[in-house]
Amino acid sequence: MKLLGVPYLEETTTQDGYQKEFRESLESLVIPFGIDALVFGNIYVDEHRIWVNNVCEDVGIDDIQPIWNEDTENLAKEILNSGFEVYVVCANTKLIDKYWVGRKMDYKFLEYVKRKGIDLCGEYGEFHTFVTNCPMFKCQIKFTDTEVLKKGGYWVLDVRRHNVLSK
Repeated sequence: MKLLGVPYLEETTTQDGYQKEFRESLESLVIPFGIDALVFGNIYVDEHRIWVNNVCEDVGIDDIQPIWNEDTENLAKEILNSGFEVYVVCANTKLIDKYWVGRKMDYKFLEYVKRKGIDLCGEYGEFHTFVTNCPMFKCQIKFTDTEVLKKGGYWVLDVRRHNVLSK
């Protein structure tokens, strides 16, 4: 959020306590900061939409899901066409080759995952991405020392060093 120039809150959660810790973090923001809604990027996994809706309802705020039910191919292409630099930083080893991890998401990657029948936005956790630059960022991030590691059933980009460069 620093790259966008807006304040942010960073919280650490545990896998076992995630739901409770997430809810407590939200509750700590609602009154002091006047938070009345949160925006989420869920596209079509009902379980995620329902969970977010329930947590927000419990805390007394609205959940906004502007890309719900959008076509993921159109969304992925819109991201690429809008000047976003997005890197694949994690991928399921059973679905995606190690080659793609640490590479910029581009049309070749979209063709690859589409041929394999994988959602183009990785909506089911097939892969995860990291935005290093976009038109809204004040600076950009450049990875300078990385290695792709296998952790569990995933290829993971280990970023040892990075630079934040002004535009």
